[in-house]
Amino acid sequence: MPPSITYSEESYAHNRKNLFILSIVGFCGLIILAIILMVINLQKTAALDIVVAPINATVSIDGHQFKTKETVKYYPGSYTAEISADGFISQALPIELIADQESHLYIALEPTEENSTYYDNNPNESGRRQAVYDAAYQLGSDEYIAKYPIIQVLPYQNTDRDRGYDFTNYRIDYGIFDGCRSNFCIKITDNVGVYQNEAIEYLKSSGQNINDYEIIYEYTGPEETKQLISKYPILKYLPIQVEYFSNNYAEHTQYTINYSYENNQFRLIINDASGNSHKIALQKIEELGYNPNDYNIIYNNVSSEYQSYRAPNDAKE
Repeated sequence: MPPSITYSEESYAHNRKNLFILSIVGFCGLIILAIILMVINLQKTAALDIVVAPINATVSIDGHQFKTKETVKYYPGSYTAEISADGFISQALPIELIADQESHLYIALEPTEENSTYYDNNPNESGRRQAVYDAAYQLGSDEYIAKYPIIQVLPYQNTDRDRGYDFTNYRIDYGIFDGCRSNFCIKITDNVGVYQNEAIEYLKSSGQNINDYEIIYEYTGPEETKQLISKYPILKYLPIQVEYFSNNYAEHTQYTINYSYENNQFRLIINDASGNSHKIALQKIEELGYNPNDYNIIYNNVSSEYQSYRAPNDAKE
């Protein structure tokens, strides 16, 4: 039979006193902890808006991990944000967090070569990457302009009608693009292959120091065309198509200028739809700054395919 345990009235009162003291100590401890947490949170006066692709990337700042899409409070200071994901090129970006201000971490990691089609094959991830781009473009506040003043002259599109229709030679955009190493890039998209220097000169004309910015360049055509243009620069204007109004005010082709390159032989080809535009086409070549005598030119009279009557007063260049 187990021994019976009895408590005296004095020991019972003593235990109650100890429990009361422990409760007071615990309550005070909670208050102290709450005050400490409040003080810590009060020190987190900088805001950071995060939008990162891919969705499963790891975002680490000062040893602390964050979600790929959230706005957080953090301590003011200079940090390095580390973003990584399997199958992607990791990024380490400097971030300046300022008290009572919002900073931004908008970055889409670039896939490795063996993972190059990841965004194309994953609609959700492609949407997240677009969200990164959209977030970057929506930063049009005075603070953003003050930080990146060059955006006041961007985006820029260089367009001409030397071909007889609107053609964009090159454009300059800003934001975050594949190949960026920071959270702000200037991207030159050259549709011809000879406009990189001209685009740089345009950026310099803004009065900003372009060395303060990360600039990436993209040529959209095949490499062999780029090499051919460097040898025959008139190619950057081809094909040319000049039109006119007929007597029923319908638009018809007057002549076209194109080229052929076969067996290392470069030729200009004039297709004359009006039957009398040979000299005008040669003058057009001269207006572009090139001597027709420097080229082997093939002239084709294709007027039999067109029966329109030209109204000279309605002709347009």
